[in-house]
Amino acid sequence: MNPVHVNPEREAAAPWRRSVLFALAFLATAVIIMLLGSRYLEAGQRILGVMAGMLVMYYANAVPKALKPLAKLKNPARHESLQRFVGWSLLLGGLGYTLAFAFAPFNYMNPIGMMLLGGSLAIAIGRCFWIRRSA
Repeated sequence: MNPVHVNPEREAAAPWRRSVLFALAFLATAVIIMLLGSRYLEAGQRILGVMAGMLVMYYANAVPKALKPLAKLKNPARHESLQRFVGWSLLLGGLGYTLAFAFAPFNYMNPIGMMLLGGSLAIAIGRCFWIRRSA
């Protein structure tokens, strides 16, 4: 049986590569939409909004998994709880943003999406300040 060898340099480069691929996907989509012309403006804005919401959900899912080593924390349980809360808050905000761009009327999709995502971000930041104040 061969042991599995993990290259630490390759593991460290994976998030960077993923981010570059996301950026290239956004740029390629925007260029394609621009080349299609104003006839597909609404569909293009909806597609980019849905992609942005999905990107927020992807990174929100990574927040709880990015835990510091427990030995460096004063209260590891509180820290983990906060990261999970922030991750869930941003995940739900990203889901709301995605659904707003997918299904809301064209004139209201951006304000609704921003309100949902901004609200979830405000709740996450408020929780961070609350935890810090009570520590």
